[in-house]
Amino acid sequence: KNKCGVDGQTVRVVAQKARVGLGTWSGEMATLTRIQLAAYETMRSRLLAGALKRYVASTRIVPEPEGTRIFYRAESVPGVWIPPIVGPMLIEHETRVRFVELLDEILRRKRRTNIPN
Repeated sequence: KNKCGVDGQTVRVVAQKARVGLGTWSGEMATLTRIQLAAYETMRSRLLAGALKRYVASTRIVPEPEGTRIFYRAESVPGVWIPPIVGPMLIEHETRVRFVELLDEILRRKRRTNIPN
């Protein structure tokens, strides 16, 4: 469901399921997230429900002469116990996977619309 605010920002609620894993371990994670978009500037996300106790993130897009710089910051609190050694590796691995997926989608859309560099 999309809502447009008075200031032109778009608010969306997104339900997602993802398979996460590291090595031989894997599991499923489901979330419901509120996303606030200011086109071509920022995106703010806040967890409404799901596998985490808390999740807030912000993404800022800044044009630069050579392209676009993306600033991303997130805070999350797991909803379950995470092993001290494996946990941080799993979180780093899954974060990298998601960013590669995001980059792949950006490039796919760029090819589809023939946007110049």
